[in-house]
Amino acid sequence: MAFFDAFFEASHPKQVYSQLPESEDSNEQPPPTEKPADQPSGSKHRFLCYLAVAWFSILLFLPVIHYTRHVDVHVLTNTWDPHVGEDEADGEAFGPIFGSQEDASKFYYPPIGTNFHPQVAPFNHPPAERPRTPLFIPFTRNNNMLRQAVLGWIAAGWPRSDIIIVDNTGTMDANPRGQLSRENPFFIDYDLYRARYGVSIMQASTLLNFAQLQNLLLRLAIAEGWPYFFWSHMDIGVLSDEVTVPYKSFYSRALDVLDDATLPHPSYPNITWSASPREMRNTTGAWAIKFFEFDNLALINVAAWRRIGSWDTFVPYYNTDCDAYARILFHGYTKDSVSAGRIFDVADQAVAARDDPTGEKLETLFFPRASLALKNASAADAQLERYRIELAAKENPNMTTTAEYLDLPEPNLLDDPDNSPNSPRYQALVRTFQDLQDRKYASGRNTWQDVQKGGKGEPWTYDPRGFQKAWWETAGYGRDLYTKKWGTLDCTLGGVKLEDEWKSEYPPTPLQEDVAVEPVVGKRGVRGDDKATMNKRWVQRASSGEWYLG
Repeated sequence: MAFFDAFFEASHPKQVYSQLPESEDSNEQPPPTEKPADQPSGSKHRFLCYLAVAWFSILLFLPVIHYTRHVDVHVLTNTWDPHVGEDEADGEAFGPIFGSQEDASKFYYPPIGTNFHPQVAPFNHPPAERPRTPLFIPFTRNNNMLRQAVLGWIAAGWPRSDIIIVDNTGTMDANPRGQLSRENPFFIDYDLYRARYGVSIMQASTLLNFAQLQNLLLRLAIAEGWPYFFWSHMDIGVLSDEVTVPYKSFYSRALDVLDDATLPHPSYPNITWSASPREMRNTTGAWAIKFFEFDNLALINVAAWRRIGSWDTFVPYYNTDCDAYARILFHGYTKDSVSAGRIFDVADQAVAARDDPTGEKLETLFFPRASLALKNASAADAQLERYRIELAAKENPNMTTTAEYLDLPEPNLLDDPDNSPNSPRYQALVRTFQDLQDRKYASGRNTWQDVQKGGKGEPWTYDPRGFQKAWWETAGYGRDLYTKKWGTLDCTLGGVKLEDEWKSEYPPTPLQEDVAVEPVVGKRGVRGDDKATMNKRWVQRASSGEWYLG
């Protein structure tokens, strides 16, 4: 306010008067005091104030002008601030793929902080230059299974900043507010995933069935302008193939699949879709989905699904994938099987949850001891550089005499087999996951969903036993509808064509004998009720099979 007072006083100068005379009754106006010789003129004073106001206005309104500019560019770019320090960026050149700001109105919860654990083994670090690779992991029940899947993806090199858990519990704000117990099947440990593991969480607005979830993922990709995305089941054990030589992490091999997929995507995160074809890796493709161990992990071509259409939400669970994947072929696209590593279909954790409430034991199975001991991203970067020097010296003994190698601390990282691919730790985990997969196939696929039965009466929580019953009933109704839609329960829809959709419910109209109808003609021609009867046709009710004129 002092600034504006000075401005207005300068704009409207007043004579500076001397003090009033001693007598309060005097009506005589005191003479103005003389202006000192060195005082600046009024015009100069006004000019300086006008200049100050002009600069103040520019600074005040420039952010608003900048904010209202709109650039419509849809690309998988990074949101990394180059001015952020190495520790703050946690060693990654990418911010969270949906941004760093929490937005409860959009049900989005980004990572908390920048110092995440465990640090990735040096041989699994993602490439410094890569495209964005959004990976959705939908979740409804069993936090322990989700933790195992998330740890597996991080350990296999998938960047944390590209991983998004989709909270499909239908529990409103109960999970973000920490109002659900660990025995509640719909509990998600938001703090664990956001603050320790460094992944994002996106809430579904309400409980969705499987088909609706798939449509949500497509809708998010369309909204973001993504030409592709990955999604993963959560009842899995993920490992890189550490036996094959030369070694590549699961994530690096997934990038190879993306390269071969003939999809348009930037070579580097800062290349936009307006770049020339020379700067793009590939251009187009006639595939709709890439299966990694069926759809335990799937790569989705968004453009193809614009033609194929949405998932059928009236077939909510079982057979909804049969419906969607058959329509891929009906529309002339392919569904391809690819490989990037090892994915085990499991119904339990590698370490029983009752023996590992914090998940620390599970972490020791996925990450080398040296990586678990790292305190921050800077230490991880230093370990990565050390690993590269040691590996180069191992392949070229002449490098062992270089100062760079001689300055490395003892003992060497590579002296410990745990710091190399195909370690005893890795081999033991492969055996464990193989055993869990065999047990799942022998005793039932979905037992993991109904393990937890607590939480009844907690905020926004559906009765766990009732939920399981309702889930199976709904899945059964969906199968019935699938049969009505295609005339068969066969998942492959062999011999069926797209135009056969709903044909079993609406067969061709039966032939009727032609009956001569003498229209009643009045003053205004054929009566309206007779004309309506002549335009009707025979229709069969889907429920009872009864024929009627309609």
